[in-house]
Amino acid sequence: MSGPASEHSPYSSLQHVVMTPRAQPDLAGHAALNATQTAGLKAAVYLAQAGFGQTPAMTETFRPVGPNEPGHEGLPRVAYVGQIFSRQQTAEVDEQVLYGLNTNGMLPVLMHPNEWLDGALVASYRTSVGGAETYFYQNHPIITELYRRHDAGELNFVGTVATISGLDNEDRDRGTQIAAHLTKWSLNADAAVLTKYGGGVPHADMAETARLLENTGVRTSVMVSDMSRDRRVESALLFNFPEVDAIVYCGGNDTSWVVPPVERVIAGNPDAAETLSVSHTIGASAVVGVSNSQGATHLRSVIY
Repeated sequence: MSGPASEHSPYSSLQHVVMTPRAQPDLAGHAALNATQTAGLKAAVYLAQAGFGQTPAMTETFRPVGPNEPGHEGLPRVAYVGQIFSRQQTAEVDEQVLYGLNTNGMLPVLMHPNEWLDGALVASYRTSVGGAETYFYQNHPIITELYRRHDAGELNFVGTVATISGLDNEDRDRGTQIAAHLTKWSLNADAAVLTKYGGGVPHADMAETARLLENTGVRTSVMVSDMSRDRRVESALLFNFPEVDAIVYCGGNDTSWVVPPVERVIAGNPDAAETLSVSHTIGASAVVGVSNSQGATHLRSVIY
């Protein structure tokens, strides 16, 4: 990665192997996507094997966490509630998001934080607004930060809830109620950090979950992205719950850069290659690693 936007993305400091797949013309679209994803995962495993027996550049050790883990009595009990898919999109039958399943019919589920980091989640075929790459899940910034604060004795990290955003009002009510109940009654949390997956519908589901938690005495902090372009606070929120008053802005398309043309383009289709071969304006959410609805963002908002 290069250009003015690259300094805002952690991916610009990494080495990348780019795959440009070529599917058979008569192959169903979902099958082509599945084959591409599988090939990428196999390539990642193959490359990772080169690290066996090598000394890592950095190691980090986290102490055990959980709702009944001893040693942190008296500290605030904090949970993470994260969306992993949005039913704004239709999951393909072979789309392996959580433990090989496509999330159809999924209800909120308790997960140990290590499950997020150890590969239980794979990115959807259609990445969310702001991205949800497999690399991101395995380096989840909110989960790793809660681990660090747990180790520092600042809080008691009691676990996570994985959920999806609903298809309609009944779906939303069911999902948000169960997510709130698991956080309150199974994890016995005093506070929760919530993030969304995608755009406006997930935004509303996250806010409703936070409202339900606040009304049961669980303090919340939510992370929102701005889907508008008018730079107005009112446009960014999409909800107005007085109880949900700890709101973190994680960027959106109100931030953009003019990027220069590149000499060499590796792209899956001619249209992308043509776009990148000339100077143009690009929004933050179109640059992987810059704007992320789930914590890995390099943007913030300041109200003057």
